[in-house]
Amino acid sequence: MSMKPVPGSNGEASKCLAMRSRYASLMENPAVMRWYQNVCRGSRITGDVYFRRLGGFTESNGITPAGILRLTPKRRADLLLDTVSAMEGTVCP
Repeated sequence: MSMKPVPGSNGEASKCLAMRSRYASLMENPAVMRWYQNVCRGSRITGDVYFRRLGGFTESNGITPAGILRLTPKRRADLLLDTVSAMEGTVCP
């Protein structure tokens, strides 16, 4: 897949942090690339941060971005809330 420049990025998308990150393989998914480019239109830094957060979330939960979308809304909400609770250290037995 050839990378198109992100508007306002002063360079090609392939030079961005996301393409050099440990989660670069996520960019093989056209939907992730489209989402990332759209976020970067507002702010390149925000796009990179959101991308790293997506990568960390998918890696720590053993799920792909497409897998997240395949979850039922209830299961997706539970996964997100459980992750936030775990990150805050507030998981109660």
